[in-house]
Amino acid sequence: MLAYLRHAVELGSQGAQKQLVDAFTEDSPFIAELPMQAASHGIHHKYRKIVGINGDVSATGKINYENDFDSLPPNADAQISVHSVDLFRLATIVRVPHDLADLHGRERIFEEQATALIRQMGNALERTFFDRLIDESLKQGKCYADVITPQVDTEYPAITVVSPAEGECSGLYCSEFSGRQGLFDIIPLSGGQPFIDSSTLTSQRLVYASEIRAAVGLLLANPRRFSALVNIDAANITPLNFARKIAAVVDSARPNPQTLIVMPRQLQTALMTAFGQFGQSNALMSVDANQGLRICGCRVIASPNLDMNYGAFAGLQAP
Repeated sequence: MLAYLRHAVELGSQGAQKQLVDAFTEDSPFIAELPMQAASHGIHHKYRKIVGINGDVSATGKINYENDFDSLPPNADAQISVHSVDLFRLATIVRVPHDLADLHGRERIFEEQATALIRQMGNALERTFFDRLIDESLKQGKCYADVITPQVDTEYPAITVVSPAEGECSGLYCSEFSGRQGLFDIIPLSGGQPFIDSSTLTSQRLVYASEIRAAVGLLLANPRRFSALVNIDAANITPLNFARKIAAVVDSARPNPQTLIVMPRQLQTALMTAFGQFGQSNALMSVDANQGLRICGCRVIASPNLDMNYGAFAGLQAP
């Protein structure tokens, strides 16, 4: 069952879990809004894929409306292959200096540091998911170019489109990492007692420390569910021409009510400016009841973590 990460993971009674999940998704809108499903085997996810069909469901290749219901059905069977995808291991160590713990409280300092580190972890994972979508789109022939012949030494922003579907395309998470319920596993080091930390470059110090770890991944089992547009010339967008391109890219990902169009926040601003100048914002773009931008009826996720200088790709076709 697909659900947003903040709802998908059973948080139990531990307040720290909720705070960490909130921090993980707070500044990472793609991670927050990408529907997720639990991995089938902890830190691995196995899925089946139909790779071919032997025979035909009808003897003639089409349905005979005068078919004899007493006759034997034609022979046909599906060829199934089993695949596996590994989740990403996310981990960090939170160190609370002993003197600060005495002055301000160990739990308070831990929460402050953990929130900052987990937020940064979410930012990095969001960029990794975006990269994976671009890479898989290239491999599957689902990556298209706005500028067919990019200029040398010039980097362009990119857009990815993902249409989540359970078992085909979604985020993955492990909700029982190391046997503990919840997205994040929090392990006190040294039995929860203070110890001398030698990891700093300047000096040793007495600290409390805990390791925080999780496992999250991306399932891209069906290439019909995702696509990408690269080499976007953000400074010279022609609204009508670009509208046709982006509509074709979205259509190639089989859009559904959960489809997301993911792009850098600066690119969203450039698109809104270009279309607004020509008075054509309604032709492609709309604003929903939550003041969120939609393109071709699909939600736009404008992330501050994605770079406008993504790269230049040669040898691609226009959508």
